[in-house]
Amino acid sequence: MNQDHTPVECTLADYYAGDWVDKFDEARTAHGEREVIVNAGAWALGRKADELILAAIDDASGEVGYHSGAITRALLLAAIEALDAADVPDDGERWGLLTPRQWSAALTIAEFASGDYVGKENTPFAQTKAVRAWLGVKWLKHTGLPGKGTATTKRFVYHRAAAGFARTGEMKVDVSWHGDCASWFVNHALCGGACLIDAEGVVALKTDHTAAIPAS
Repeated sequence: MNQDHTPVECTLADYYAGDWVDKFDEARTAHGEREVIVNAGAWALGRKADELILAAIDDASGEVGYHSGAITRALLLAAIEALDAADVPDDGERWGLLTPRQWSAALTIAEFASGDYVGKENTPFAQTKAVRAWLGVKWLKHTGLPGKGTATTKRFVYHRAAAGFARTGEMKVDVSWHGDCASWFVNHALCGGACLIDAEGVVALKTDHTAAIPAS
């Protein structure tokens, strides 16, 4: 079949997220401060992983053009058509990332929001989870997209297999007592990195993040 077997290199780096919990501060609070820091550190490294993956797919050059207004039905359809044209599998692993503002703009598109098109159970208003399925793509909001808050913030439609995230193992958390500081130190560690595997599996959409949301 003459498939390309060239391996993709992925450079790993070390990332840490830690914070102190003072012994007496913990005694003064009604909640478990160590548990708060454990959760916050896990979320912080989760966002770091997102950042690395987004930087990797941002290296893909495929775009469907720039629209000076908010996101439109035509632009979303063009992105899906671009994946189809590149023979990207429509196997339930296509993902779409929108900023919260462009998500709101998408809700003005009848086919995206109306139960008449997607069924009552699949409308974004009825779903309690963040992922929204439409036209074979799992759409979700993300606040860390490249160019955040600018007139050219990028949105992506991509196949899950187009990018990869490598790590040496699961994220680790260490909670240790430091008597010299009369505090606990809660530290998270992750060794990982992301890389682009197939650029044809990624399509970027550029719109004006500052544009007004159209009336539905």
